[in-house]
Amino acid sequence: MAILAMEQMAYLLCAVEPRLRRLVDAGARQHCPKPPPRAEVWFPAASLLGDETIPRSWDVTSDSLAAILARRLRAQGLLLVKSAPLDGIRCGVLELQAAGLVDGSFDRFGADCGCPVWLLGRESSANLSRLWQGQGDAALAVEFASAQGPC
Repeated sequence: MAILAMEQMAYLLCAVEPRLRRLVDAGARQHCPKPPPRAEVWFPAASLLGDETIPRSWDVTSDSLAAILARRLRAQGLLLVKSAPLDGIRCGVLELQAAGLVDGSFDRFGADCGCPVWLLGRESSANLSRLWQGQGDAALAVEFASAQGPC
């Protein structure tokens, strides 16, 4: 259901903003030598609905699906923007799961995405440009090490 909900949201975004480019096959996109000239919106149903490695439960939401896409695209980083405040939150993925900030499968899919993962709260949206410029301290870096603790 999460995959289909993301697919519907992709249709909505492209209807509202026709300059957005549709990304249906993430596998084909990873072979492009440079980023596309305009923003892409992922339509995940074609590539994910038959994937038996993705649990069929609400333990997988857009958090884990974003990590799966990041891995397929060989992304340099993954940023999850959260509506909840992140003040006082520890960066260990297990603590983030316990606080309800990432889904129940994110410890697995986030660790496997092959790139750094950050969380950014809505109150810190001004930090997005700093993160884009390579200042990793502008967002909460997610720690996937087996020894979970404060950052």
